[in-house]
Formats: sequence, structure tokens, C-alpha cells
Amino acid sequence: MEYKNSYDRINNVTKIDYISKKICKEYKLGKYYKYELIDVGYEDFNYYLYTDSGKYVVKIFNKDRDDSSCDRLINILLKSYENNIPVPKIHNYDGKYIYEIQVDDTTLKLFVMEYIGPDLWTINHDLTDNEMREVARITASINTLDYGIKEPFYDEWTVTNLKEEYCKKKHCLTKKDNEIISKIVHDFSLIDFSKLKYSYVHGDIIKANILLRETNNLCVIDFSAFNYLPRLVEITACMLGLCLYDDKEITIKKMSVFLDSYNSYSPLDKEELEILPLMLKALASMYIIQTSYINYNLGDYTENDYWLNQGCKYLSMNIDSNDLIRRKI
Repeated sequence: MEYKNSYDRINNVTKIDYISKKICKEYKLGKYYKYELIDVGYEDFNYYLYTDSGKYVVKIFNKDRDDSSCDRLINILLKSYENNIPVPKIHNYDGKYIYEIQVDDTTLKLFVMEYIGPDLWTINHDLTDNEMREVARITASINTLDYGIKEPFYDEWTVTNLKEEYCKKKHCLTKKDNEIISKIVHDFSLIDFSKLKYSYVHGDIIKANILLRETNNLCVIDFSAFNYLPRLVEITACMLGLCLYDDKEITIKKMSVFLDSYNSYSPLDKEELEILPLMLKALASMYIIQTSYINYNLGDYTENDYWLNQGCKYLSMNIDSNDLIRRKI
């Protein structure tokens, strides 16, 4: 779902001061001071809440989420926290996690999390090799955990939906992009995903969704794309979201660090390794398709241009199996 801006996600409600004061009272967070919009991401309305007792993070669910979607996300976060996945702790009031508030003619649902630290995308922080290995460990931990969530979930950005999204949105692509991506879509449509290993996947472990604690420990947020899919979906999202640099050789090296570490916790099989190069190109194509569609309908904005450029950058590198094998990926 595309929105014009962050406020459009919550039906253009702007009374954030009013909402924040209510939150502070219900959650007993102290006296309200101010709020600061987190203008990163495509889904919900997120902001920092400042009180005299500290700093918190508030997520207001977007207007298109139903009750089951909201409950689903809370349950995923609670399950992750209980199983030592480094995610923010969710605050509760009277034993409840989701707070519902009426603002004018709009009913909003939200929840409050502890503040961890800044995300790596905002502070332009490139992961060190050790941080990359830690993210790989966290990723493998998520992929090997049984969350017990069975309902299907369609996400427009998920690479397994490439053919469907391309057919719907190819009219927004440039002629050059269309020529390149159409070939990738054709090859991608021949993959038999039923033969791949499935797991629960976060689906969006990128720099914007990794927080850095003051102790330099990493924390993962935003499980909105969480799903049960081939785990290769997770791995490709991490590799493009974390390992893509302007330089091809550095990109390949960083991908090697991530994948070598992931393999040490949960080894990929032969079929997964063979499909990996095509999956990476397919995901880069999805970046271009979705951002081109958004630009076509809603105009440019910074984060959208970033992902468009990332997709184009990766495809221009033309990284193939030989490149990856040479680096022992």
C-alpha cells in the first residue's frame, strides 16, 4: 500500500500531542514533553515520544491494518523477545499491549516500545564484519524459530511476488529497465519454490531496521513483512539490504562475510546456492518496480529514490555465479 506521506497512513490525523498525552497517562510514562517523527519506512506512523522519565518509540498502525494484522505483529514481537531475539521490549498498560484511541472521526491503534538507539540507515553506519556476522546470527535464529503463525500474507515487496508485481506495474518502468527486468522475471518464473527450504522470515532486515544500542549491541525492528517463505527470501533481503556498496568487489566481499556466517548456523543446500544469484537480481528488480510505481503515482521522496538507486546499482554490477563462487560464497 502506497501513502502520500506519514500522516496519510493514519488518515491525516495530526493531533500527535493529544495522542501522546493520552499515552503517557495510560502507560504511566511520566509527563509529556514532545514528539519527533520517524520519517523512515513505508508502512506505519512511527515517532519518538519524549517524557520527563525518558524516550520511547510509538507505532501507530496504518489505517489499512485490520485487527488480526495488529495482533499478529504484537504476537511476533512477543515471541521473538521471549526467545532471546534482540527486539525492543513492548510496554503494556493493565496487561494490554495495543492501545486504541478515538481522534475526531478516526479510530487509531498503537503500541509503545522501549527506545534502543538510532537505526543504521539514519546515521549512515556501515556494518563492520563483526556486526555483519552478528546480524547473520540473529537472522538464522529467527529462521529456525517456530512462531506458529499459519495465515498467508501477501507483501508487494516480497521477491516471490515478482512476476505478479511486474505484470501489474511494468507500465511505470523505463524502456531500459523493462528490457532488463523482463528477462529476469522470465528466468525467475521457472524456479520451483516448493523444492526450497521454508522457514519463518523477518523479510526486511535492512539498515533502517537495525538499531544500535549504546553498548554497540544490535537490535532488530519492524516485523511488518514477517512471513513463512523460502528462507532464501530472507537471505537475499539481507544481502542486498546490508552488503550493497558502490564497489563491486566490496559488495561481493561483504556478501561473503554475511553468508559464511549464516552458513555456520544454518547451512544452505545446493539448490539454494544455485538459485541465489538469480534471487538477488530478482529482488533488485523488485526494488526498481515498486519505487518506479510509487514515483509514477505519488512523486519522488528520499527513501524511495534510495531503493530505486540500490536496485539499479546492483543490476549494473552484473554479479553472477562465477563472482560468488570465486569468493567462496
